Amino acid sequence: MTVSRAMVQTAVRHMEMAHFPVPEAIAPGQILLRVEANGVCGSDVSHYAGSFGAGSDREYPVVRGHEAVGHVAAITPEAVARWGVATGDRIVVEPVAPCRRCGRCAREAPELCERRFVYGRRPIDADGALWGAFSEYMLVHPGSRVHLIPDSIPIAEAALHNALAGGFEWTVRAAGTEPGDDVVILGPGLRGIAGAMAAQEAGARNIVMIGRGDPRKAELARAFGATHVLDSRTTDIVASVREICGGGAQRIVDLTPHAPWAMNAAIDMAALGATIVVVGVKGAQVPIASDQLLHKALTVRGVNGPGDWGYDRAIETIVARRRPLHLLHTHRFSLDQADRAITTLEGGGADELALGVCVTA
Repeated sequence: MTVSRAMVQTAVRHMEMAHFPVPEAIAPGQILLRVEANGVCGSDVSHYAGSFGAGSDREYPVVRGHEAVGHVAAITPEAVARWGVATGDRIVVEPVAPCRRCGRCAREAPELCERRFVYGRRPIDADGALWGAFSEYMLVHPGSRVHLIPDSIPIAEAALHNALAGGFEWTVRAAGTEPGDDVVILGPGLRGIAGAMAAQEAGARNIVMIGRGDPRKAELARAFGATHVLDSRTTDIVASVREICGGGAQRIVDLTPHAPWAMNAAIDMAALGATIVVVGVKGAQVPIASDQLLHKALTVRGVNGPGDWGYDRAIETIVARRRPLHLLHTHRFSLDQADRAITTLEGGGADELALGVCVTA
Protein backbone atom coordinates (compact mmCIF):
# COMPACT_ATOMS: atom_id res chain seq x y z
CA MET A 1 0.00 0.00 0.00
CA THR A 2 1.27 3.46 -0.94
CA VAL A 3 1.37 5.94 1.93
CA SER A 4 1.22 9.70 1.59
CA ARG A 5 2.84 12.14 3.96
CA ALA A 6 0.66 15.16 4.68
CA MET A 7 0.83 18.20 6.93
CA VAL A 8 -2.28 18.30 9.11
CA GLN A 9 -3.57 21.34 10.97
CA THR A 10 -4.81 20.13 14.33
CA ALA A 11 -5.35 23.45 16.11
CA VAL A 12 -4.86 27.17 15.67
CA ARG A 13 -1.27 27.76 14.55
CA HIS A 14 -0.32 24.12 14.81
CA MET A 15 0.51 21.61 12.09
CA GLU A 16 2.08 18.20 12.27
CA MET A 17 3.15 15.53 9.83
CA ALA A 18 0.91 12.51 9.40
CA HIS A 19 0.76 9.50 7.10
CA PHE A 20 -2.34 8.35 5.21
CA PRO A 21 -3.01 5.42 2.90
CA VAL A 22 -3.37 6.32 -0.75
CA PRO A 23 -6.54 4.77 -2.20
CA GLU A 24 -5.87 1.80 -4.45
CA ALA A 25 -9.05 2.62 -6.39
CA ILE A 26 -10.63 6.02 -6.94
CA ALA A 27 -14.27 6.92 -7.49
CA PRO A 28 -15.75 7.67 -10.92
CA GLY A 29 -14.73 11.10 -12.17
CA GLN A 30 -11.82 11.42 -9.76
CA ILE A 31 -8.12 11.91 -10.36
CA LEU A 32 -5.31 10.94 -8.00
CA LEU A 33 -2.70 13.68 -8.13
CA ARG A 34 0.94 13.26 -7.23
CA VAL A 35 1.47 16.74 -5.83
CA GLU A 36 4.52 18.62 -7.03
CA ALA A 37 3.89 21.94 -5.32
CA ASN A 38 1.23 24.11 -3.76
CA GLY A 39 1.06 27.89 -3.71
CA VAL A 40 0.41 29.68 -0.42
CA CYS A 41 -1.93 32.66 -0.15
CA GLY A 42 -3.52 34.96 2.38
CA SER A 43 -6.43 32.65 3.05
CA ASP A 44 -3.92 30.01 4.20
CA VAL A 45 -2.63 32.55 6.70
CA SER A 46 -6.16 33.28 7.94
CA HIS A 47 -7.06 29.59 8.24
CA TYR A 48 -3.80 28.85 10.04
CA ALA A 49 -4.47 31.69 12.49
CA GLY A 50 -8.12 30.68 12.98
CA SER A 51 -9.37 34.04 11.75
CA PHE A 52 -10.92 33.30 8.35
CA GLY A 53 -14.50 33.00 9.54
CA ALA A 54 -16.85 30.97 11.67
CA GLY A 55 -16.69 27.25 11.13
CA SER A 56 -14.53 26.58 8.10
CA ASP A 57 -11.17 27.43 9.65
CA ARG A 58 -11.74 25.55 12.90
CA GLU A 59 -12.78 22.11 11.63
CA TYR A 60 -9.74 20.17 12.71
CA PRO A 61 -7.90 18.03 11.87
CA VAL A 62 -7.58 19.01 8.22
CA VAL A 63 -4.99 18.81 5.45
CA ARG A 64 -4.67 22.39 4.18
CA GLY A 65 -3.56 23.54 0.73
CA HIS A 66 -5.71 24.52 -2.24
CA GLU A 67 -3.36 25.64 -5.05
CA ALA A 68 -2.09 22.31 -6.34
CA VAL A 69 0.25 21.55 -9.22
CA GLY A 70 1.15 17.95 -9.89
CA HIS A 71 1.12 14.91 -12.13
CA VAL A 72 -1.79 12.57 -12.73
CA ALA A 73 -0.98 9.34 -10.85
CA ALA A 74 -4.31 7.64 -11.60
CA ILE A 75 -7.41 8.68 -13.47
CA THR A 76 -10.87 7.30 -14.15
CA PRO A 77 -12.40 7.07 -17.65
CA GLU A 78 -14.95 9.72 -16.72
CA ALA A 79 -12.21 12.21 -15.88
CA VAL A 80 -10.33 11.38 -19.09
CA ALA A 81 -13.47 12.06 -21.11
CA ARG A 82 -14.17 15.31 -19.30
CA TRP A 83 -10.73 16.92 -19.25
CA GLY A 84 -8.71 15.11 -21.90
CA VAL A 85 -5.83 14.41 -19.55
CA ALA A 86 -4.01 11.15 -18.99
CA THR A 87 -1.75 9.43 -16.50
CA GLY A 88 1.54 11.30 -16.26
CA ASP A 89 0.16 14.64 -17.41
CA ARG A 90 1.06 17.70 -15.39
CA ILE A 91 -1.98 19.70 -14.31
CA VAL A 92 -3.11 22.48 -12.03
CA VAL A 93 -6.37 22.10 -10.12
CA GLU A 94 -8.76 24.96 -9.50
CA PRO A 95 -9.32 25.32 -5.74
CA VAL A 96 -13.13 25.29 -5.85
CA ALA A 97 -15.47 22.76 -7.45
CA PRO A 98 -19.03 24.16 -7.71
CA CYS A 99 -21.83 21.67 -8.18
CA ARG A 100 -22.69 23.11 -11.63
CA ARG A 101 -26.33 22.07 -11.10
CA CYS A 102 -27.93 24.43 -8.58
CA GLY A 103 -29.77 27.63 -9.42
CA ARG A 104 -26.78 29.81 -8.60
CA CYS A 105 -24.50 27.83 -10.87
CA ALA A 106 -27.14 28.02 -13.61
CA ARG A 107 -27.16 31.81 -13.24
CA GLU A 108 -23.41 31.88 -13.93
CA ALA A 109 -22.56 32.54 -10.28
CA PRO A 110 -20.70 29.31 -9.38
CA GLU A 111 -18.64 31.19 -6.78
CA LEU A 112 -21.88 31.43 -4.75
CA CYS A 113 -22.69 27.73 -4.99
CA GLU A 114 -23.74 26.50 -1.55
CA ARG A 115 -22.70 22.94 -2.39
CA ARG A 116 -19.27 23.83 -3.68
CA PHE A 117 -16.26 21.76 -2.70
CA VAL A 118 -13.13 23.61 -1.54
CA TYR A 119 -9.74 21.95 -1.18
CA GLY A 120 -7.96 22.29 2.13
CA ARG A 121 -11.13 22.67 4.17
CA ARG A 122 -12.49 19.13 4.43
CA PRO A 123 -11.84 17.61 7.87
CA ILE A 124 -10.35 14.15 7.99
CA ASP A 125 -13.26 11.72 8.20
CA ALA A 126 -14.59 8.53 6.68
CA ASP A 127 -14.22 10.13 3.25
CA GLY A 128 -10.47 10.07 3.65
CA ALA A 129 -7.86 12.69 4.33
CA LEU A 130 -6.26 13.55 1.01
CA TRP A 131 -8.38 16.58 0.10
CA GLY A 132 -5.64 19.17 0.59
CA ALA A 133 -2.42 19.90 -1.29
CA PHE A 134 -0.05 20.01 1.69
CA SER A 135 0.42 16.36 0.91
CA GLU A 136 2.33 14.06 -1.40
CA TYR A 137 -0.93 12.85 -2.97
CA MET A 138 -4.28 14.58 -3.33
CA LEU A 139 -7.65 13.38 -4.56
CA VAL A 140 -9.20 15.57 -7.25
CA HIS A 141 -12.94 16.04 -6.91
CA PRO A 142 -15.06 15.05 -9.95
CA GLY A 143 -16.44 18.60 -10.16
CA SER A 144 -13.05 20.27 -10.37
CA ARG A 145 -11.67 22.02 -13.42
CA VAL A 146 -8.10 21.06 -14.25
CA HIS A 147 -5.65 22.58 -16.71
CA LEU A 148 -2.73 21.02 -18.55
CA ILE A 149 0.56 22.76 -17.93
CA PRO A 150 3.79 21.67 -19.63
CA ASP A 151 6.62 20.12 -17.66
CA SER A 152 8.85 22.75 -19.25
CA ILE A 153 7.28 25.45 -17.08
CA PRO A 154 9.37 25.95 -13.91
CA ILE A 155 7.47 25.03 -10.77
CA ALA A 156 8.06 28.51 -9.34
CA GLU A 157 5.96 29.89 -12.21
CA ALA A 158 3.40 27.09 -12.38
CA ALA A 159 2.64 27.55 -8.67
CA LEU A 160 1.50 31.14 -9.35
CA HIS A 161 -1.66 29.95 -11.12
CA ASN A 162 -4.13 30.95 -8.40
CA ALA A 163 -2.58 34.35 -7.79
CA LEU A 164 -2.63 35.23 -11.48
CA ALA A 165 -6.19 33.98 -11.81
CA GLY A 166 -7.21 36.28 -8.96
CA GLY A 167 -5.45 39.22 -10.58
CA PHE A 168 -7.37 38.77 -13.83
CA GLU A 169 -10.70 37.86 -12.23
CA TRP A 170 -10.89 40.66 -9.69
CA THR A 171 -9.15 43.51 -11.50
CA VAL A 172 -10.69 42.96 -14.91
CA ARG A 173 -13.81 40.82 -14.85
CA ALA A 174 -15.25 41.70 -11.44
CA ALA A 175 -14.27 45.37 -11.73
CA GLY A 176 -15.45 45.60 -15.32
CA THR A 177 -12.20 47.20 -16.50
CA GLU A 178 -12.27 48.46 -20.08
CA PRO A 179 -9.69 50.18 -22.31
CA GLY A 180 -9.02 53.70 -21.09
CA ASP A 181 -10.21 53.13 -17.52
CA ASP A 182 -8.25 54.33 -14.50
CA VAL A 183 -7.57 51.49 -12.05
CA VAL A 184 -6.44 51.73 -8.43
CA ILE A 185 -5.12 48.66 -6.59
CA LEU A 186 -4.81 48.82 -2.82
CA GLY A 187 -2.20 46.29 -1.74
CA PRO A 188 0.98 45.47 -3.72
CA GLY A 189 1.13 41.82 -2.76
CA LEU A 190 1.32 38.98 -5.25
CA ARG A 191 -2.32 39.29 -6.31
CA GLY A 192 -2.12 43.07 -6.46
CA ILE A 193 0.88 42.93 -8.78
CA ALA A 194 -0.91 40.30 -10.85
CA GLY A 195 -3.84 42.71 -10.99
CA ALA A 196 -1.61 45.47 -12.36
CA MET A 197 -0.54 43.11 -15.14
CA ALA A 198 -4.15 42.18 -15.85
CA ALA A 199 -5.23 45.84 -15.94
CA GLN A 200 -2.44 46.67 -18.35
CA GLU A 201 -3.48 43.83 -20.66
CA ALA A 202 -7.08 45.09 -20.47
CA GLY A 203 -5.93 48.48 -21.77
CA ALA A 204 -6.26 50.56 -18.61
CA ARG A 205 -4.93 54.13 -18.82
CA ASN A 206 -3.61 54.85 -15.33
CA ILE A 207 -2.83 51.92 -13.03
CA VAL A 208 -2.18 53.22 -9.51
CA MET A 209 -0.70 50.85 -6.94
CA ILE A 210 -0.99 51.85 -3.29
CA GLY A 211 1.25 50.23 -0.69
CA ARG A 212 3.37 51.02 2.32
CA GLY A 213 6.57 52.18 0.71
CA ASP A 214 8.44 48.93 0.07
CA PRO A 215 10.75 49.84 -2.86
CA ARG A 216 11.02 46.19 -3.97
CA LYS A 217 7.26 45.85 -4.32
CA ALA A 218 7.11 49.23 -6.02
CA GLU A 219 9.69 48.11 -8.58
CA LEU A 220 7.81 44.88 -9.28
CA ALA A 221 4.49 46.72 -9.54
CA ARG A 222 5.95 48.98 -12.21
CA ALA A 223 7.55 46.03 -14.02
CA PHE A 224 4.14 44.38 -14.26
CA GLY A 225 2.14 47.38 -15.39
CA ALA A 226 1.64 49.99 -12.66
CA THR A 227 1.98 53.54 -13.97
CA HIS A 228 2.07 55.09 -10.50
CA VAL A 229 3.02 53.74 -7.05
CA LEU A 230 1.91 55.61 -3.92
CA ASP A 231 3.06 55.21 -0.31
CA SER A 232 0.01 55.33 1.96
CA ARG A 233 2.17 56.29 4.94
CA THR A 234 3.58 59.47 3.46
CA THR A 235 1.13 60.47 0.72
CA ASP A 236 -2.42 61.79 0.68
CA ILE A 237 -3.52 58.89 -1.47
CA VAL A 238 -7.05 60.19 -2.11
CA ALA A 239 -5.82 63.58 -3.33
CA SER A 240 -3.10 61.93 -5.41
CA VAL A 241 -5.49 59.52 -7.09
CA ARG A 242 -7.91 62.34 -7.88
CA GLU A 243 -5.07 64.33 -9.44
CA ILE A 244 -3.68 61.42 -11.45
CA CYS A 245 -7.06 60.24 -12.68
CA GLY A 246 -8.68 63.63 -13.25
CA GLY A 247 -11.21 63.46 -10.44
CA GLY A 248 -11.31 59.80 -9.46
CA ALA A 249 -10.80 56.23 -10.64
CA GLN A 250 -13.41 54.10 -12.38
CA ARG A 251 -12.13 50.79 -10.96
CA ILE A 252 -10.74 50.22 -7.46
CA VAL A 253 -9.63 46.87 -6.11
CA ASP A 254 -9.06 46.58 -2.34
CA LEU A 255 -6.73 43.69 -1.55
CA THR A 256 -5.56 44.94 1.85
CA PRO A 257 -6.02 42.40 4.66
CA HIS A 258 -7.06 43.67 8.09
CA ALA A 259 -6.99 47.31 6.96
CA PRO A 260 -10.40 48.83 7.81
CA TRP A 261 -9.34 52.28 6.56
CA ALA A 262 -9.06 51.07 2.98
CA MET A 263 -12.79 50.82 2.31
CA ASN A 264 -13.52 54.48 2.95
CA ALA A 265 -10.36 55.50 1.11
CA ALA A 266 -11.65 53.55 -1.91
CA ILE A 267 -15.00 55.34 -1.71
CA ASP A 268 -13.29 58.74 -1.44
CA MET A 269 -11.09 58.19 -4.50
CA ALA A 270 -13.85 56.68 -6.64
CA ALA A 271 -15.21 58.54 -9.67
CA LEU A 272 -18.94 58.84 -10.29
CA GLY A 273 -20.36 55.45 -11.22
CA ALA A 274 -17.16 53.63 -10.23
CA THR A 275 -16.88 50.00 -9.20
CA ILE A 276 -15.09 48.97 -6.00
CA VAL A 277 -14.05 45.33 -5.66
CA VAL A 278 -13.45 44.14 -2.10
CA VAL A 279 -11.12 41.15 -1.70
CA GLY A 280 -9.07 41.70 1.45
CA VAL A 281 -10.56 40.21 4.61
CA LYS A 282 -10.86 42.90 7.29
CA GLY A 283 -11.67 40.70 10.28
CA ALA A 284 -13.89 43.42 11.78
CA GLN A 285 -16.95 45.54 11.11
CA VAL A 286 -16.07 48.58 8.99
CA PRO A 287 -18.24 51.74 9.21
CA ILE A 288 -18.49 53.16 5.70
CA ALA A 289 -19.51 56.48 4.17
CA SER A 290 -22.79 55.17 2.83
CA ASP A 291 -23.97 58.60 1.64
CA GLN A 292 -21.12 58.67 -0.86
CA LEU A 293 -22.20 55.31 -2.21
CA LEU A 294 -25.54 56.93 -2.96
CA HIS A 295 -24.36 60.27 -4.29
CA LYS A 296 -21.63 58.78 -6.47
CA ALA A 297 -23.80 55.84 -7.63
CA LEU A 298 -21.04 53.41 -6.76
CA THR A 299 -21.06 49.66 -7.21
CA VAL A 300 -19.37 47.62 -4.47
CA ARG A 301 -18.63 43.97 -5.24
CA GLY A 302 -17.40 41.45 -2.74
CA VAL A 303 -15.53 38.53 -4.26
CA ASN A 304 -13.73 35.44 -3.05
CA GLY A 305 -11.81 33.00 -5.23
CA PRO A 306 -11.21 33.42 -8.95
CA GLY A 307 -13.53 31.71 -11.40
CA ASP A 308 -13.20 29.93 -14.71
CA TRP A 309 -12.53 33.08 -16.74
CA GLY A 310 -9.68 34.20 -14.51
CA TYR A 311 -8.14 30.75 -14.50
CA ASP A 312 -8.21 30.51 -18.28
CA ARG A 313 -6.36 33.84 -18.55
CA ALA A 314 -3.84 32.78 -15.89
CA ILE A 315 -2.96 29.47 -17.51
CA GLU A 316 -2.65 31.18 -20.89
CA THR A 317 -0.24 33.72 -19.37
CA ILE A 318 1.89 31.07 -17.65
CA VAL A 319 2.15 28.84 -20.70
CA ALA A 320 2.90 31.73 -23.07
CA ARG A 321 5.81 32.84 -20.84
CA ARG A 322 5.47 36.40 -22.10
CA ARG A 323 5.96 37.86 -18.64
CA PRO A 324 8.93 37.54 -16.23
CA LEU A 325 6.88 35.58 -13.72
CA HIS A 326 9.98 34.19 -12.03
CA LEU A 327 10.44 37.63 -10.46
CA LEU A 328 7.30 37.05 -8.39
CA HIS A 329 8.53 33.84 -6.77
CA THR A 330 10.39 34.52 -3.53
CA HIS A 331 10.26 31.40 -1.30
CA ARG A 332 10.11 27.63 -1.60
CA PHE A 333 9.65 25.28 1.36
CA SER A 334 9.54 21.53 1.74
CA LEU A 335 6.37 19.76 2.84
CA ASP A 336 7.45 19.47 6.47
CA GLN A 337 7.93 23.26 6.50
CA ALA A 338 4.37 24.11 5.45
CA ASP A 339 3.71 26.02 8.67
CA ARG A 340 6.89 28.02 8.16
CA ALA A 341 5.78 28.83 4.60
CA ILE A 342 2.54 30.26 5.96
CA THR A 343 4.18 32.33 8.68
CA THR A 344 6.74 33.62 6.18
CA LEU A 345 3.96 34.91 3.95
CA GLU A 346 2.18 36.26 7.03
CA GLY A 347 5.01 38.34 8.32
CA GLY A 348 8.35 37.66 6.70
CA GLY A 349 11.10 39.69 8.28
CA ALA A 350 12.08 43.32 8.27
CA ASP A 351 14.36 42.73 5.29
CA GLU A 352 12.47 39.81 3.74
CA LEU A 353 10.16 40.15 0.77
CA ALA A 354 7.54 37.39 0.72
CA LEU A 355 5.37 37.29 -2.39
CA GLY A 356 5.21 34.01 -4.29
CA VAL A 357 5.57 31.31 -1.64
CA CYS A 358 5.14 27.63 -2.43
CA VAL A 359 5.45 24.27 -0.68
CA THR A 360 6.95 21.41 -2.66
CA ALA A 361 6.03 17.81 -1.97
